[in-house]
Amino acid sequence: MTATATIFDADAHWRLHERVALRPEPFGALVYHYGNRRLTFLRSHDLVTVVETIGDAPSARAAFDAAGLDPRRWPSFEKALTSLVAGNFLVDDSHVPEQTDLDTDNIDINAGNIDVDTTASEPHSLTTEG
Repeated sequence: MTATATIFDADAHWRLHERVALRPEPFGALVYHYGNRRLTFLRSHDLVTVVETIGDAPSARAAFDAAGLDPRRWPSFEKALTSLVAGNFLVDDSHVPEQTDLDTDNIDINAGNIDVDTTASEPHSLTTEG
């Protein structure tokens, strides 16, 4: 797997990486990347809504607008999405889907524990200013 640095552009189209799963939680959502084994937490229900629907919007800003977010809050959401792009949770249209033997479409992260590589970076949380 070759990693390339992608800069977040709020006017571009974004979507969840094909190997990423979201699990709703009372605090927001748990986000796990089955490819790089990263785990993060979305600690805002508005951010979860944006992440869940961003692939259907022509741009991140259009997703913010569709979610009914006050434009004064958009910079904090852009910061959170920048972190998700850096962790390869979100990808742009230049991303070529990975070829893998693992079919993540049939994995239910609600079914049990998620195996997380603790030798990598520690899990972290993403929050937005409200």
